[in-house]
Amino acid sequence: MVLGLFSLGRGPAPEPDDQFTLAIDAVIKTLAAMATADQALVDAEIEVIANFCSRLTGKKPTPSQVRDYVDDMEAEGFSLRAFLGGIEGELDDRAKEMIIEAACLMIAADGVVDDAESVELVEICRALNMSAARLSHVVDRVKAAHDRNVYYQ
Repeated sequence: MVLGLFSLGRGPAPEPDDQFTLAIDAVIKTLAAMATADQALVDAEIEVIANFCSRLTGKKPTPSQVRDYVDDMEAEGFSLRAFLGGIEGELDDRAKEMIIEAACLMIAADGVVDDAESVELVEICRALNMSAARLSHVVDRVKAAHDRNVYYQ
């Protein structure tokens, strides 16, 4: 379960015609996968995931629930790229941008952007069939908002 809300690939997936539910599922899975792209899950990343869950679902998971969810994804060998590639055609442009925004915020959560995280961001973009120019636009927008302290703190 995605923190008690969505499946990890086991059991029923969100209804294909419910794009909002699918987008929320994708954002939460993206946050969790990106949190470990650098092989470490730190408290700031856990807080970002918990805050996003709270804002998107109205339910804030505990740090322990977030850790358990991320651990379950890793133990199951969850592939974010494969997941996103499988649903890319069901997402509109705004949903795809939300996923990229979430990935960018998670990358910045620990204060260090390393090569593995940058590579993963490009791979997410490819899985979502987004152009490099569009990725650059979304990244610039997130940076500007982050500089103004607009995002989930």
